[in-house]
Amino acid sequence: MKLTTTLKKIIIGGLAASALLVAGGIYAYQHVGYSLTAVEAQDIAYKNAGVRQSDITYNRVEKDREGLVATYDIDFATAEGEYSYTIDASTGSIMDREHESFSVAPLQSSSQASSSSSSNSAPSASNSSTTPSSNVMTYKVSDSQAKEIALKDAGLAETAVANLMVKLDEDDGRVHYDVDFDDLATGLDYDYEIDTETGAIIKKSSEPLLD
Repeated sequence: MKLTTTLKKIIIGGLAASALLVAGGIYAYQHVGYSLTAVEAQDIAYKNAGVRQSDITYNRVEKDREGLVATYDIDFATAEGEYSYTIDASTGSIMDREHESFSVAPLQSSSQASSSSSSNSAPSASNSSTTPSSNVMTYKVSDSQAKEIALKDAGLAETAVANLMVKLDEDDGRVHYDVDFDDLATGLDYDYEIDTETGAIIKKSSEPLLD
């Protein structure tokens, strides 16, 4: 009986030690070597690409490793193209960089489209029938305004969040903006539904980020 109890204690102790080692390894993987914050790494990528925060339509940042080197994988897009960076999380050096320019012009906003059509659409007298305009829906609230409404409600600046995405969606015939972003400082993922006509917050939620 005494031997069996001793063996149980040894086994339990070994399992506890193994669990601590695994937990320590996970913590080291996620935290060791990250001298820079995600926001600082993003700023390095933005400056290298020559873009401003206001130009960015999409961004995503993730912790990763190149061998033993802690890194940030940063992807973002502007109206002109898409960018992908790998930043050394300790030194801030750019380990890898990719850029792809859009081959076609991006969709114009409603104000740009109306301005463009008024300045460029001068039909000739011999052709009185004009080509119907494309079915581009316009809304009282723009996607950038919806983004600002969500960020203000969350009490966060755009420079402090990651994986910011704004897209149109429809639910029961009601069109709205889906605004989603991550607060890496608190480890929360925010999701908003913003009315396209009034700017009202239809629904909002926040939940812990998945590892």
